[in-house]
Amino acid sequence: MNAFTETLLERELLAESQLALLQHRSRLMGGSVDQHALEMGLLGLEDVLVSYGASIGLPAASPLDLDRLSLERSAQFPARLAARYRLIPVDQRGLVLYALSDRKPSEREGEELAHLLGVELRARAIPPFLYRVLTRWLEQSPVDDDLALLTARLYPRFFIAPTPNEPTEQRTQKPLYAEPEHLAHRLGRCDSGASQLDLVCDHLRGFAPLAGAWRIHGRVLKTTTQALTLDNLSPAIEALEPERVTYLAEPGAHWGTLCGHQAPLQSAAVRPIALRQRVVALLIIGSPFGGLDPRVCAQLEETAVLLSGSLEAQLG
Repeated sequence: MNAFTETLLERELLAESQLALLQHRSRLMGGSVDQHALEMGLLGLEDVLVSYGASIGLPAASPLDLDRLSLERSAQFPARLAARYRLIPVDQRGLVLYALSDRKPSEREGEELAHLLGVELRARAIPPFLYRVLTRWLEQSPVDDDLALLTARLYPRFFIAPTPNEPTEQRTQKPLYAEPEHLAHRLGRCDSGASQLDLVCDHLRGFAPLAGAWRIHGRVLKTTTQALTLDNLSPAIEALEPERVTYLAEPGAHWGTLCGHQAPLQSAAVRPIALRQRVVALLIIGSPFGGLDPRVCAQLEETAVLLSGSLEAQLG
């Protein structure tokens, strides 16, 4: 039982037998409890919004928040950052960014946004089904089939009808933000190791804004536009292990340069790429604050494994 369902029971909006029915329906059909409660008429929209907000510790989104949503204003916020923090940007007034989310941003995430974009984040809660609907609307893609009727009934403004005769499987794909499973295919289309590293760098910055991918030539690290000697990275560079993510606390001044940051990093995760027992590249993600999210480090490792496999395949 999660915080949302506990809140529904505490507020006596659902009986335990009704909640059990919703959970069973969710397991059978997919989708979230909030979605099925609305479809079955067991809860009103206002009850879902307010209860979900209370369960994650955010004020609930109001009709006015949704009225203020516009494609033009939302597009001003970087799409990959929005996906990473699960934000639906509403607008920015002065130095304050107003957004909707189905989870409460952490204090660290708020600090990262303040550092990267110079804005203070103020988020309001939307339930998971509405996050899915709005994500598709921002992409101007048809809503997923299982949400089509509910969206048309509750939020006709955000309903985008599928193109006639468009195959169902094309309409139910995940948003284009979530691309880790497609990285191997994109790497396979690259015609050189340098282009693969450029692609990986862009991929890393999709989930870690401070990131870099460098090739190693002797004692020099290179990209298509920069070069840095390994001597500048001592003594931390000697602590790295091939084919393993190494966490570095306060690694030193030059490490920020590796991920496009001009100030010292407070922490970094570094993954050497070895090819036929020789280290040929270095992937890095960094943070100007405290520690790094373990999930981000796991994505770094996944990316490194895909890159290594693609480089091996190129050599035959």
